[in-house]
Amino acid sequence: MRLSTLLILIALLTMNYRKLNNGIAEVLSPAECYTYFCLTLKSDFKTLESNVKQETLAEYVGISTSTIQRHLAKMCDEGFILIDRDTHKKDENVFKKNHYTLLYDFSIHVDEPDFAHWVMVDEKLVKEPISNELKGFLIMLKIRCLNYTNVCGYSVRALADTLSIGKSMVDRYLQQAEELGYIKRNKKKKNITLLRDDIFIIARETDIHKLRNFCAEAVCDDDYDSKGHYISSTGTTEALSYRR
Repeated sequence: MRLSTLLILIALLTMNYRKLNNGIAEVLSPAECYTYFCLTLKSDFKTLESNVKQETLAEYVGISTSTIQRHLAKMCDEGFILIDRDTHKKDENVFKKNHYTLLYDFSIHVDEPDFAHWVMVDEKLVKEPISNELKGFLIMLKIRCLNYTNVCGYSVRALADTLSIGKSMVDRYLQQAEELGYIKRNKKKKNITLLRDDIFIIARETDIHKLRNFCAEAVCDDDYDSKGHYISSTGTTEALSYRR
């Protein structure tokens, strides 16, 4: 078994990854994208909900509470999260606590009605010794990779046109990422490859067969159709990586 396949299977089995809404790359800054990723890690893998305190999230991300509040407000305004205020009572004290729900943009295309537009990133990114901004940019770059690959065919100008940052910033982040060994640029083929498959997960429908070979008891035949889609309790199908 290839190492990249093994890493994918380990991530799928341990659920250390999170699904990120592709839309974040278009409107959030790199720092905000990274905060969004951290919020997904603090959210329930199944329900997509979180009761994390802003102070706790701020400490986890490594920024101030006021900055966290601005990031969360923007995510809510752009439709990536829903924020509710839950009222709690303890003894004689009544206090309110934020409740977050991750939102995903589901495809409206007829040929893929059950697929949401997202990519998968492993929580190991949190421990990488780089800035939050560079982590966020790498997430954005993953979103701009070709489907089921870690290869991006965009030029610097094209990336800037589809991201929330300018060309000079894109060029600077790419240079940093290349120097630190996170990407490789092929000038002849004019593409960019993310080098950390253990962090930026490549998932395909065919992974269902690899998962079955690796751990047969984890996959029941009745749970999947002939295309490797998970059959939910309602009879609809979902991609393998969307099963929780």
